[in-house]
Amino acid sequence: MYGLFHSTAPSFATRITAVGRTYDFVERRQGRDTFYGFRFVPDGGEPVKIETEIIIPGWADPAIFNGRIFRVVYLEDNKRAVKNEAIDIEILSGKHAGFHDSLDARPLGEWLGIPLGTGLVAFGFFGLKYMKDDAVSAASGRSSETD
Repeated sequence: MYGLFHSTAPSFATRITAVGRTYDFVERRQGRDTFYGFRFVPDGGEPVKIETEIIIPGWADPAIFNGRIFRVVYLEDNKRAVKNEAIDIEILSGKHAGFHDSLDARPLGEWLGIPLGTGLVAFGFFGLKYMKDDAVSAASGRSSETD
């Protein structure tokens, strides 16, 4: 179950790693899902609007959140439901420095274990059922030959 809850939609998008400051945290709800966004200003780069499902400590207090230094790995893809999705966040400065959380966005990540495991169990169940039916029909075929 861990792989399912620490996963996001699989992606082949380019992964960008950057260190920079964070500002203007917002919370956005889309149906039952909650996404968190912030303006990320990489060192020596242009500001990027980042979104994520990772809950960041201190997000509700601008005095704590604004200006902290983060290391962020995000997917450079604006066509996803979550734009420029951060899949790995580490807080490098300020309160909660050292905090780290990540999501699995690999196309062949741990999340595949759930459907593959279910398929394997179903295959085993139906395989045993048909083996049993074959054994019963073979036994009844042998008994009619002895008559």
